[in-house]
Amino acid sequence: LKLGASPLPANVAAWFIAVTFSFAANGFWSFERNRAIRLRDAFLRFASLGGLISLGVSSLSIALFAGIAGVWPAKIAGVVVAAVLNFLAARWSIEGRFLR
Repeated sequence: LKLGASPLPANVAAWFIAVTFSFAANGFWSFERNRAIRLRDAFLRFASLGGLISLGVSSLSIALFAGIAGVWPAKIAGVVVAAVLNFLAARWSIEGRFLR
């Protein structure tokens, strides 16, 4: 936003940078990666689920609530909801398990 981008494109660009870092951090520190799942496949799972969950939820939140509450409160609300869903998706994509 500080560079003059509109909220939704800025959200997509920020998400792309964040998902790459998050995959590396989750894969090396948070979860024990299932070696039966190829690294590329784990990243594709992680990124596609991240796209559906975190990017989708935060973008929807911005689209629905930015005009009412402002961009930052809308983004924060979307991040909070997406964080829980994204944790479960990351666990599944990296470890190969969902709730066990």
